Amino acid sequence: MNKPTEGMILVSPVFNEQEVVRQFLERAAAIAETTRLQGLVIVDDGSQDKTCDIIADFARTSARPKIRIVRLSRNFGHQNATLAGLTVAEQWAQELNASFVALIDADLQDRPEHLQDLLSAMENSDVAYAVRRSRAEGPFFKFAANIFYNILSRTSNLKVPRYAGTFSVMRTHVVRAILNNSDNLPYLPGLRAWAGFRQLGVPLDRDARFAGDSRVGFRGLFRLAINAVFAYSNLPIVLMALLGTFTLVISFIAAFTIIVLRLAGFVEVQGTALIIVSIFFSLGVQSIFLLMVAYSIRRLAADAGRRSAFVIMEDKILDE
Repeated sequence: MNKPTEGMILVSPVFNEQEVVRQFLERAAAIAETTRLQGLVIVDDGSQDKTCDIIADFARTSARPKIRIVRLSRNFGHQNATLAGLTVAEQWAQELNASFVALIDADLQDRPEHLQDLLSAMENSDVAYAVRRSRAEGPFFKFAANIFYNILSRTSNLKVPRYAGTFSVMRTHVVRAILNNSDNLPYLPGLRAWAGFRQLGVPLDRDARFAGDSRVGFRGLFRLAINAVFAYSNLPIVLMALLGTFTLVISFIAAFTIIVLRLAGFVEVQGTALIIVSIFFSLGVQSIFLLMVAYSIRRLAADAGRRSAFVIMEDKILDE
């Protein structure tokens, strides 16, 4: 087997990014030589605009890097599209004898020029990931992100890095470990942390989107946060234990107080109202528990059913 070179394969998922994808490709091409970028894997996550046409047009006029477009059969979501890109990139890296696989979003919030900073950190590392030193998002998003990372870092069995997204560079053996242990609802920063090896966070600034609005949206971010918490955190079990204990303690205190007051003759307890309130309180707590259990079972069922996290409709290297 040939010894791997220090070359790199870059993976970028896109979804309806016609306003920004050409600028992203131009900036990626500009750093191709300095970063030894051998190939760029663009994963089209079911775009309905001219994103793919723009990519094909750019490939016809640019000799470097090689662009490989992977089109999914529908929109599977950002994390699943990223996983599809890693799958293709890992195989392509073996063919080209590349040493590294990198991840970056095409919205230019993470700067392609920062790939050199991550590569510089790879000398004694297996993974170099960006830690967001500054963010250009609004105050609500920053507040929500801070809560999410605090919850995950305090309740997870793993050391999931705070303020670290998918922007990273990994050696190919780390990518293989991630692909061999992923599930149908992946959270890439969690999978990357789970894989272990030598990892290093690199503080980097993050820009606002180059154009347009986020394709993920608040709903998508909320779904991602739920997946991350259930997959890499003990929070659901902790909440169930705390709520159950709290309910039990309050019930005992209430029952004891009512009995004492009744025997002392200080109050005439009306049982009907108390029973109704207790029932509704108990049902509310049980509903929360059942919701947590149901979601956990759904995750297990999705993996047990062996459904793929994505379906590739087309995979080709452009202009070959």
